Amino acid sequence: MECCTSDFIVKVGYYVIVQRQNYSKLHLLSEKCPTIFLGRDQIDLSTIIGMPFGSNFKMVPKIGTKREFTLNVCSLKDLVSSDTLLKDISSGIDNRNIFDDGSSQLLSSDSILELRDSGISPQQIVGQLIENSKTFKNKTEYSQEKYLKKKDKKYFEYISIYQPTLRLLVDYFYNRGIPKNIGLRIDTLSQITTAVNFQPDGTYILCENGFHGIVAASCLNNLSNDGQLIIVTPGSQGQKQAILAMNFNDQKLSRLLTVRVSTFIDYLEKKNIQNFNDNNVIKSAEILTSGTSNAIQDSTMICCESKEKIEEGNISKDLRKRKYSNDDNSDETNFKKPKWAEEAEKAADILKCKKIDGIIIASKEYPANILNTFLPYLAPSRPFVVYSLYQEPLVQLYIDLKKRRDIIYLRISETWLRSYQVLPDRTHPSVMMNPTSGYLLSGLIVENEII
Repeated sequence: MECCTSDFIVKVGYYVIVQRQNYSKLHLLSEKCPTIFLGRDQIDLSTIIGMPFGSNFKMVPKIGTKREFTLNVCSLKDLVSSDTLLKDISSGIDNRNIFDDGSSQLLSSDSILELRDSGISPQQIVGQLIENSKTFKNKTEYSQEKYLKKKDKKYFEYISIYQPTLRLLVDYFYNRGIPKNIGLRIDTLSQITTAVNFQPDGTYILCENGFHGIVAASCLNNLSNDGQLIIVTPGSQGQKQAILAMNFNDQKLSRLLTVRVSTFIDYLEKKNIQNFNDNNVIKSAEILTSGTSNAIQDSTMICCESKEKIEEGNISKDLRKRKYSNDDNSDETNFKKPKWAEEAEKAADILKCKKIDGIIIASKEYPANILNTFLPYLAPSRPFVVYSLYQEPLVQLYIDLKKRRDIIYLRISETWLRSYQVLPDRTHPSVMMNPTSGYLLSGLIVENEII
């Protein structure tokens, strides 16, 4: 269900992921400017339009230009890595006798440029570099792999076009660095979905800020046509980069409502006041019917007299307004509400009719106020989950919620993942890694009378 497009063909206006070895880039295809920059290389993507996702292309240099390329379709067999060159080459024990004096490579820079211009494959270029290197055979196996990866990155001339999926988008945003995405990995995202017991036909409130909309895209991807997702944001518009990148259709996007938190709370308070007034009217009507008929007649006469006075006052005010009003077309019924106000009112009407099935909070703001605001609208025996990169805000929130009698199954969990480097005769964790991916606070709300 990750793909909500009608087919698997690349079209103008679609988001695609362009991958060149381990480097990937999210790009929106435009008919006016179908080009993309991968590093310093400018690539024309006109060829990929109409091709199926997952196709592979070879970068062909444009004649008379520098670092400008067009694309030719190629098969998967052409994407041969240079790792196969290490099968028949011996390696050294250590690098203590290798000195970087600049004379280890026999090929000059002009000779390498001639090889590139001759049109031979990148694998053959790397093979020539290995054959003309004095010290390559004396390097350790790990050093040889690093050398090949460095040369592959420089001479690799193939790219692949993929359709954006949740896994690819999470990896793409995560690799950009923690300050930009707050360290959300795919395993953490799956834990959030599991903790909130996500149902396709449920109604959920999501408060997300700082994740490029990846949590919202995950929730919307799992929703059916009977579900509803209400995104609460501090501003008028939320972050929707991941939602747009998933290429959802209009039917899927119609299950999404984006509201500003202040406007949403105002509409909810108005609905509560309206419900309170309706209940008071019903109670007063019951009191009036239980009274004597004389009291009813007296109150009716008083109401009629007050209505007549009010109507006379309104007529005189209308006459005075007409004297000073020159605009005959000023009608409040013709005033059109902005889209954000309509969505906020629609979301408030949904919460008026029924309670929600789950609350998800993943933002930079302190989560206590947001959670306490929407907990009264959570249905009994329904879960909530709060994500934070740091443990301290969740610990304080855990202490506050533990005092309540209607909150059970409170727990703080951590999704911890470590990457290992596997080498001959030894294995150790990667030097450059970040094992943690934040913390989760989850719990259930129940009826207070049951406990």
